[in-house]
Amino acid sequence: MVKTLKDIGFGLNATKNVKRFITEDGRFNINHVNKKSMFESTYSYLIRISWISFFFYVLLAYIVINSIFAIGYVAIGVDDISIYKSPNVFANFLNAFLFSAQTITTVGYGVMSPSGTLAGILAALEALIGLLSFSFTTGLLYGRFSKPKTLISFSKNFVVRPFKNKRALMIKVMNTSRNVLIKPKADVILILHKEVNGYFEPEYYNLKLERRSITFLPTTWTIVHEIDEESPFFKLTENNIAEAKAEIVVLFSYYDDAFNNEIYDVKSYLYSDLIIDKKFTKSYGYGEEGAIVLDHSMLDDVEKL
Repeated sequence: MVKTLKDIGFGLNATKNVKRFITEDGRFNINHVNKKSMFESTYSYLIRISWISFFFYVLLAYIVINSIFAIGYVAIGVDDISIYKSPNVFANFLNAFLFSAQTITTVGYGVMSPSGTLAGILAALEALIGLLSFSFTTGLLYGRFSKPKTLISFSKNFVVRPFKNKRALMIKVMNTSRNVLIKPKADVILILHKEVNGYFEPEYYNLKLERRSITFLPTTWTIVHEIDEESPFFKLTENNIAEAKAEIVVLFSYYDDAFNNEIYDVKSYLYSDLIIDKKFTKSYGYGEEGAIVLDHSMLDDVEKL
């Protein structure tokens, strides 16, 4: 019998216009307000964003900090840091910006140096900020490299098709690396929203799977839930599923020998992600030399039965 869960952490109350609990990138769909500290959120954000975005923010911070100090040097007087003074304000700012870049990186080529007291104090302050900034950036770089990365991909859609004289719900998972993924396991939870006495309440069902875990995941694994008399899908029609704003949440975990740690990932599916009466195309086969060949571009491919 399918197990009904009282609460999986999202509470027992909902609203008529409830949105998905898990976003497409596998994060809780929650807006935080009146939060006292933003540092932890900022750090987490800078750790998880793409490398292009990360280096863009680093470059942007570098330009902004140097620009602020350049304005300070111009206000004090460019002649306190350089023998070259131009009647052009932009030329003086550019000269001060280059001096700031030398100071914050502790390069100091020797052509420009602070000669006045105020310029020396500002340069000393900038050198301190430079040391702290580069230490912070180094910590972020280490955190990004050392953070375990999920080495699996979920299929974009889930399918419902005939299976063993019944019907079954299927989700495809693929290993996207050469790492050995040990003891992968999956939990699939169905969330339905029902109106009770004018209020909307979420109901949680732990779906029974054909196999909840396997020994290794070298290629792909199709997670299968048979829709039998005990399944919450058995008496549901397509209209019921759409009205109940059904959401399927997959919690996937495995032990990665490279990171020497257990890694988790979450995927969410909505009714709009459903494909009926088609099957996933096999993504791997054997090459001419006898080795298994895995085609990553075929993760989402489906075909007729």
